[in-house]
Amino acid sequence: MASTGMGWADFGPLRLPASKASGPGVTEGQVARCYARTPRGAVLALVNISTRAANGPDWRSVVNQQVFPDAAKDVFERGTAANRSGKPDYPEKSNRMVPAGCKIVTFTPDSAVVDIAYRNPGGTATTVLMTARWHKGDWKQQMAPGGGVSESVLSRFNTHGYILFPQE
Repeated sequence: MASTGMGWADFGPLRLPASKASGPGVTEGQVARCYARTPRGAVLALVNISTRAANGPDWRSVVNQQVFPDAAKDVFERGTAANRSGKPDYPEKSNRMVPAGCKIVTFTPDSAVVDIAYRNPGGTATTVLMTARWHKGDWKQQMAPGGGVSESVLSRFNTHGYILFPQE
């Protein structure tokens, strides 16, 4: 998945990777949808859905429309509501993780497992293993069984070995 053809789109004060060819094709309010049924489309869906489902004033619309409908979705929604109670819609600039790149772990036209790397404010990286499932004509993020975004979140010194997104 070469990074050519990718750019950045605003989401409140955050920036998310996007591609005219791979998505999101449509953004209505906080929901960004219509991703290509390709590895790049799955990556872009996961970065956008995971960020939009945890931030912004209308995060519940993202969860309702873009998280795969199973028991983990319900646990995620309850946990996110409790965690966001009384907090701002977006993280402070000093706490923002920036999408940096990815590794495709597995891909079929119906399912993708992707390891997404984020740059932390201090220069280190955090990697998050996420799953997308093709459901009703678009990629949906499947939450981990316990309701989290992932069961595998790791701290790393850098993003070596990841396909990097273009720099802003």
